[in-house]
Amino acid sequence: MESLKRFTLILIIALLFLSLSLFGIVVMANQTALNPDFVVAQLDKLDLSLLTSQLLKSQIPQQVEFTGEFLSDIVADMEPEIKTQARGLIYSAYDYFTGRSQELKLTISLITVKEKLRTKIFENQEQIIPSYLATASQSTIEQYLDEIYKNATKDVPDKLGYTQGSWGKDVKQTLENISLTVGYFILGYRVLIGLILFLILGLFIFVRPVRAAVRVLGIIFLCAGFVQLALYFGAVGITRYELTQISLPLALQSWLPPLIDDFLRSLAIVSIVIFIIGIILVIVARRPKQRKRAKTESVTNAEPVFTCFNCGARYIPGDKFCKICGTKIQHFCPHCGASVELTEQFCTHCGNKLVES
Repeated sequence: MESLKRFTLILIIALLFLSLSLFGIVVMANQTALNPDFVVAQLDKLDLSLLTSQLLKSQIPQQVEFTGEFLSDIVADMEPEIKTQARGLIYSAYDYFTGRSQELKLTISLITVKEKLRTKIFENQEQIIPSYLATASQSTIEQYLDEIYKNATKDVPDKLGYTQGSWGKDVKQTLENISLTVGYFILGYRVLIGLILFLILGLFIFVRPVRAAVRVLGIIFLCAGFVQLALYFGAVGITRYELTQISLPLALQSWLPPLIDDFLRSLAIVSIVIFIIGIILVIVARRPKQRKRAKTESVTNAEPVFTCFNCGARYIPGDKFCKICGTKIQHFCPHCGASVELTEQFCTHCGNKLVES
């Protein structure tokens, strides 16, 4: 029976340590990857005009002398519209994956974007047309600008995305798998919280006294917090090193490091909180000892108690009979409470010296 109890206790401690160690990672994922507000906030931080201008340069005909500033201005005008529609797309996807919506519509209208692009091209025709067309007629220039617009948008549809009815079987299966995975993760997150609370309760049941259970719990929290802090610093170091090894557009180079910091911040906060809780629990587990020691010292220095055995009335030291009921009074040892004679200097029961009054 004792060995079974010991095995159960070891199992509880191991499971509690693993659960707490995973808790920070699960919270991080729940607050970032599974949080549409976080994704939208990170999208707003992305310099989309700079990124798009860098990517579009490879699609614009080489003979057209688009300057970087002009292209950035075009994309900057389109950026609010793109981000607005992207926000709606993100929230729609999250509603579907979390089960709040039964239909997923991934569509972004690009008509407004293409119209703004065409308007911008015609507004800046002086920067676009080559020198040999400087004296050409307006109709020739407009024809040239239309050709530029068609080349730039020939692969850009009026609508980007799909509705649920237009997807193939493989795409539908993939989306269903993602939805199931998200659902299992949300369920696992709740189960993990309940498991941690259940294991803490089990720890207090199997470990006595309570002070010892608190101390063990504090050590578990300390170890789990330390492990999560190590994971945090390791993840930060690895991701920053990997970013230096790959070639990225300038916009992504300035956007990804803060994104990684924001992504890992939840893990750091949970790790620190768990670590601090562990410290507090260990300190609290030591305080009752100090209180017990202080109580013992106060009892050791206590004055003798003079009370009537019959009626409990206090009497003046030196009286032999109670002035209230007339009963012979007794002297009690302040250390063990045994009855002693008034003339004794040491307690005959515990051997401690009686304090003279």
